[in-house]
Amino acid sequence: MFKLVRNENMKLYSKISTWVMLSILLIGVLMAIVVTKVVSNPTDWKQDLQKQIAMQQVDLESARNTLPAEALIDMEREIQLNQYRLDHNSMPMTATVWGISLQMSLYFIPTCNIVYGYCSREYCGGGIFNRNCKNASH
Repeated sequence: MFKLVRNENMKLYSKISTWVMLSILLIGVLMAIVVTKVVSNPTDWKQDLQKQIAMQQVDLESARNTLPAEALIDMEREIQLNQYRLDHNSMPMTATVWGISLQMSLYFIPTCNIVYGYCSREYCGGGIFNRNCKNASH
């Protein structure tokens, strides 16, 4: 079993597309870290959150007669959540590296595409079944 896993890893890491994908992923994560450190100053997140709460409260009061009850409840919950974050000194997730990384979920699309390519090559190359696939690219 160990030899099979080692063989598959050798095939995986011998492909240029694997290294390109890993490089793009690493560069994207490093850029997210740099953007977080440079753009978002963690010392002023409390002030930003206080301003956001004040704006949300104004929006809530102005929309009391126009929005349905469910929307008003959602707005009140968001205000309460932000107030809780202020009271308990808990920085919002979007102001951290992991929050930005979660928002960059487009990294999974190239990963799925490359995995699909490996599976189709393995299938057509005789690794799974010994057949010839005319439509698949090698």
